Amino acid sequence: MQLQIIYDKITPMNIKIKRINFIMAMTVFLITALAACEAPVSSEQNPTGTYTVTFITNGGSAVTSQNIDQGGKVAPVVTSRDGHTLEGWYRESGFINKWDFENHTVTSDITLYARWNQNLPGTYTVTFVTNGGSAVNSQNIAQGGKLAPVVTSRDGHTLEGWYRESGFINKWDFDNHTVTGDLTLYAKWEQNIDTSVWLWSNQKIFTVTDGLAGDVYYEYGPTWISYTDDRHYEQEYSYTIPYNTYTEYPTYSYSQVGSQDTSSSISRNGNTEQIVSHIMSDITTTIKYVTPETPDNVTKTVSDTTTTITTIYHEESGLILSRTSAQTGISNGTPVNTTTETNNIIELLNTESDVKTFKSYNTTTDGTGAYYEYKVRNGITLEQKYYTSENILFFTSTSTFPDNAVIREKVPEFALYSIVYENTPANNYYQICEVISDSETELKIRVKNNNSVLGVLTSQYETTYTKMSL
Repeated sequence: MQLQIIYDKITPMNIKIKRINFIMAMTVFLITALAACEAPVSSEQNPTGTYTVTFITNGGSAVTSQNIDQGGKVAPVVTSRDGHTLEGWYRESGFINKWDFENHTVTSDITLYARWNQNLPGTYTVTFVTNGGSAVNSQNIAQGGKLAPVVTSRDGHTLEGWYRESGFINKWDFDNHTVTGDLTLYAKWEQNIDTSVWLWSNQKIFTVTDGLAGDVYYEYGPTWISYTDDRHYEQEYSYTIPYNTYTEYPTYSYSQVGSQDTSSSISRNGNTEQIVSHIMSDITTTIKYVTPETPDNVTKTVSDTTTTITTIYHEESGLILSRTSAQTGISNGTPVNTTTETNNIIELLNTESDVKTFKSYNTTTDGTGAYYEYKVRNGITLEQKYYTSENILFFTSTSTFPDNAVIREKVPEFALYSIVYENTPANNYYQICEVISDSETELKIRVKNNNSVLGVLTSQYETTYTKMSL
């Protein structure tokens, strides 16, 4: 009977119910476990990775706690205590593990404890407030003693000195001043000023054939002797131009063979600039005609000359006020000794905002002959127009500044030019540029001159600018 009752209870339905109950129990367990895994992290787990550093000064002046990111370093702190010298900060109140501000990093909330050494009778504590500089240990100095020189550093700054007051009134003299009581000295810093400038250091001129740039034709770059600004500088440079060309035309061929060596020095002081160039040339030019009855034309040029060009610039516009060119030397065995001088009259025509329009001429005193008109802003020419006579425009040259953040930051006066001729549009051209490379100390820019009508490359050069401190 008892077995029958037990058997009656163990039915398929009971087994199914038990299985369902087991599955439900497991489901509840898994949901609870997942919920526990996904539960918000408590504040004790510090999800931000920022920890608090607390300072126990043990009788010293109060020090504010610091919030430090995971792996960060504790900023040096200053505290003082009468009759005592700070020996250091420790992880434990029993002063076991000393904290190293320069090397130790923060990985959890910590408390640092100040350890003091009592001064001997007649000695005083000198504390250094570095005001952002690296930490300086306090000194325990006897009555009438002198401070040992201390060293501290701060990025981008130079230490001007140490002062008795936080307002930097009385400067401490380590060689002569003596200690007569507890003392706090404050570091005064001067921010470093970057005096470096971006100056061009190299230029490469390329050959161009059928609209395609080829090899470097020649290159040169200055040696900067000095540079204060664009009106005060000295530089030297030299270069060689090779001549090895051959061009065929329908009725003749034209070739040049040889070289020209140039060495120059440039100096500018205010509105006066002088360029002295020593040029040696040895070039043979040959013209061969197709018709045999026409003899070849061969011209050899051998020269060794020195040219001195002195330019005086107009103060308000920066335009050329006068220019004198003197040349001496020998050309094809003949002595050379010539001097030419040009004096311009410059008139202000109008002013619109910060742009001034000037007229420059030298052909007639009344300005009725050929003349130029310039639009100038802060000494930089934005537009130049040349008139062969009154209101007869020959060409217009326009300066534009590339919309490139790197160029604008490092060489803001870098400009591109375009020329439009009124009667010969086939000669019109414009410039485009691209940054080849850019680093903290060097910038390379490629400039291409393109024919405006044909849209083909006519010339190309690359200029390197280098960050220099002179």
